[in-house]
Amino acid sequence: PPRARAAGIAASFHRTTGSMYYEGRGVEVNFSKVEEWWSLSARQGYADAQFNLGLIFHNGLGVEQNVAEGMRLNLLAAEQGHPTAQFNVGSSYDAGDGMAEDPTLAAEWYQRAAAEGGLPSAQVNLAHLYTDGRGVARDHAAAVRLYTAAAEQGESEAQVQLASALESGVGIAQ
Repeated sequence: PPRARAAGIAASFHRTTGSMYYEGRGVEVNFSKVEEWWSLSARQGYADAQFNLGLIFHNGLGVEQNVAEGMRLNLLAAEQGHPTAQFNVGSSYDAGDGMAEDPTLAAEWYQRAAAEGGLPSAQVNLAHLYTDGRGVARDHAAAVRLYTAAAEQGESEAQVQLASALESGVGIAQ
């Protein structure tokens, strides 16, 4: 429908305008303008804006730090399939940062970011959970598969973990 398309274009424009103020592209860096434009886009349901706005609130970048608001916005983006937001939500559950520590939910969000988004960092963190048996059943073979996928994308930590597994024969033939 033309209306939905127009709304999507507007939300994208608002996110891009906020990014210009964030990066100082053609304008002076201005965090109040960043918040204004990204908030407008986020309210329109644009996942990238929700994610970006979540980061500035979570980290207090140019705004008063509000971890709970940052996580709320990241969760909105994650639920729309934004892979980095899914990773951030998983990390927050993993570490108890902004929400109660819950390794099972961490594993679920890492799985989404790893499978849907192909994020090597999510693959590594999920592999760690499989190795430790936190939030998932201990499964060294699953961890090795995840380390392999991340290592093939150039993730150095995954390459080290995969080499260690190959040397020890844990989860894979020595």
